[in-house]
This record gives sequence, structure tokens and C-alpha cells, in this order.
Amino acid sequence: MLQNTAFTLRSAMSVALLAVGLLSGSAIAQVDAGAIRGTVIDPTGAVLANAKVTLVSDASGLSTSAVTGSDGTYTFGPVKIGTYSVNVEAAGFRKATTHVAVNVQEQARADFRLVTGSITETVEVTAAAPQLRRRNQPESNARFRRDRQLRGERPDDSSQQLHPRRN
Repeated sequence: MLQNTAFTLRSAMSVALLAVGLLSGSAIAQVDAGAIRGTVIDPTGAVLANAKVTLVSDASGLSTSAVTGSDGTYTFGPVKIGTYSVNVEAAGFRKATTHVAVNVQEQARADFRLVTGSITETVEVTAAAPQLRRRNQPESNARFRRDRQLRGERPDDSSQQLHPRRN
């Protein structure tokens, strides 16, 4: 019976040491990190789902993006300590930006109330203009002369042409 108790005690100690080892490794990894979270709402206070949120590190310029959930919230974490720009975009709203400082093991907040943007619609029409022919082009003159010949007039008789205010 003493041997079973020793085995159980050793098993319990092994499990405890393993748990401490795993937890301390996780804690060490989080020492130089924090998180950024927030909520995106519209002018009426309603949450905005599917808004694109972009986090840009001021130090490195690296960026990562997320989309707000159905409750309008987003989370970036863990992120290294430092300052970040948080940009939010949603259809029908103006883009918004704020700056956030992340400290050790802190969850910084960056909430947004987006302003309604102007709705713009662009319609582009592309069409080719018909090619205009000048009257003195050879084909045009030939047709004009042929018409005059069919009417019994001389092709070069200009006395029959109509003139404004002259009958």
C-alpha cells in the first residue's frame, strides 16, 4: 500500500511541475505584449458589424487587419508594446483613425463612432463619336455631282445653288 501512495504522490508532483512549467512559459511570452480592443458604432449608437479595422505599428509600419463581429467589437492581441494607428472603414461611413499606446499586459481600448459619409456614385459613359465627312471630300463631291446630273443640271453650274436671302 505504501508503494501505491508513493506512486500517486510522484504522479501528482509531476503533473504540478508540468503545469507550472507550461504556465510560466506562457507568462514569460506575455511580458512584452498587450492587446487592443474596441467597439465600432454608427452615429445613432448602433453597432457596426463587418467594419474593416486595420492596426499599423508606428515603429515598424507593419499592419494587420480584422473585421468587427456581429456585436461591433474587434480585438488585436497579443501585440508588442508600443504605439499603433488604428484605422476603421465601413461602407457609407467616413474612414476614422486614432492612435493607441500599448503597455505591458494591458488591454488598450480604441472605440469608434463613425460619421456618415457622402454617398457618391460615378457613372462613366464611353462612346465613339461618328466620323464626320467634310463636304469637299472627293466622295462627297462625287455624290453631289451625280445628284445634279440626275436632275439634268450641269455638275459645275453653280448658278442653281441656293443662297440665303436670294431667290
